[in-house]
Amino acid sequence: MSSKKKVKLKPTQKLSEAEWLQELKHIENEVTHVVDIFNFLEEVTRLGNESEAAFNAFNEAPLFWRVHQDCLQESMFMGLGRLCDFSPDAINVNRVLNAAMAHPEFFSGQALGRRLKERGVGKEHADNIVADAWVPNGNADFKYLKKAVSFRVSRIEQIYRPIGTVITGTA
Repeated sequence: MSSKKKVKLKPTQKLSEAEWLQELKHIENEVTHVVDIFNFLEEVTRLGNESEAAFNAFNEAPLFWRVHQDCLQESMFMGLGRLCDFSPDAINVNRVLNAAMAHPEFFSGQALGRRLKERGVGKEHADNIVADAWVPNGNADFKYLKKAVSFRVSRIEQIYRPIGTVITGTA
């Protein structure tokens, strides 16, 4: 068992740009993990259905492949659960979006220019990127994104939470 201490997260209004970027990177890693697992599961299933050699190989050690598939499914559902976790100590999709809405200054042309400079992007190229960048004027500019994210998180909750609960044995 893990003895991880629960970390109290800063309120989104008090996050610095660097802290928000760190949380955004965390979400990016979680999404990548879930998508990778999903794609791997889909490919193993497709391979077993379309290749006689793979089908035969899978059936030489069916318990191994069944356990492997079950572990991947459990990992995928746990990842989805982390992305949608509404616990106050969880970094989730809504927290990152709410922090972005609380800090439209993170998306200013000046902030983007500074980040590009820190990454060593040449001035001319950085200026072109900044000139073409979308810059929000406030929370109203995030409404469409908030609505789209809310719809998708709700769909994940409706479709996958019951399945994940059965697979992981959580309530």
